[in-house]
Amino acid sequence: MGRKVFVSYKYKDNDVKELPGVVQPTWPCDYVDYIKDKVLSDSDIYKGENSDEDISS
Repeated sequence: MGRKVFVSYKYKDNDVKELPGVVQPTWPCDYVDYIKDKVLSDSDIYKGENSDEDISS
């Protein structure tokens, strides 16, 4: 059964724990990418923005 995952973060926050395999510094959006790519399965639903998506407008 799929899971719903909510991730809340401040985009500009740079005081985050380093994530292995990520070019430093680690940003919060790196964790979102990690969750999408390594944690979620095909039955899970992700409805957030992509880390390279401009949501300023």
